[in-house]
Amino acid sequence: MKNFLMIISRFNFLLKGRRWLTFLICFGIANLLHAQKVIDLRDYGVEANSFKDAVPAITKALADAAKYESAIVRFPKGRIDLWPAAAAKRELYVSNATESDSLSKVKSIGILLEHMSNITLEGDETLIVSHGKMIHLANLYSRNITIKNIGFDYERPTMSEFMVMELGPDFATIKVHRDSRY
Repeated sequence: MKNFLMIISRFNFLLKGRRWLTFLICFGIANLLHAQKVIDLRDYGVEANSFKDAVPAITKALADAAKYESAIVRFPKGRIDLWPAAAAKRELYVSNATESDSLSKVKSIGILLEHMSNITLEGDETLIVSHGKMIHLANLYSRNITIKNIGFDYERPTMSEFMVMELGPDFATIKVHRDSRY
């Protein structure tokens, strides 16, 4: 910062009273110093609508984003697929019903934001589709995280869904959701 002020004072001396120009130069340099780094996931190999696992590329991009004071991780327009094989694993208690059972609390996490700050995940009509039993995104011990223009869905929900169409004293007619496989 001391060197920065010395440079500015030399500019001021050279400009001989043109303080407004000095101010504009300082303001521009200050904005450049505090600009958010933009990280485009396409540069990491993420291809929309490809059905390819984007987890490794997103993980690498987030690690790079964490190196900056502030960063925008830009997702491409379209569908982005997450698969559990390369996903981060963490022990998480998703609801109060999981603490007393004997099932594993280790979850696969497609997009893990852990100990990060000042990160924006920015989509462009982006849909994140997870496969298998996994969590789309987890924000653990992070602050100032923003998620914009990104939707989340599962390729196949882990439970089949249905709607009760008619209910009688000893019967029920249901309509199983078209995406359900049973």
